[in-house]
Amino acid sequence: MGYRSKVALLVVVNIIIWYFFISYGVKPGRLVSTQAVYENKIVYTVNLSENKSPLIKDCKEKKGNFNTCGTACATEEELCTSVCAYTCEW
Repeated sequence: MGYRSKVALLVVVNIIIWYFFISYGVKPGRLVSTQAVYENKIVYTVNLSENKSPLIKDCKEKKGNFNTCGTACATEEELCTSVCAYTCEW
């Protein structure tokens, strides 16, 4: 397989991947991982050194309130380790 064929194949594969991202509403570069999702909040991470800008943006899109020191527990009544977590609450 020649150089031009390899480049053409890579271009086609790239177009197909972008097509699926766009078709399913996934915006590349905007994927946000979560640690837990509850009825009243999302727990993004307890790693406070992580860049919070994309998390804040994601929370705003979900019409929530971003908390830089929220609890990772499902409810306030639940007993769990007391550590700050980036959360989106509503």
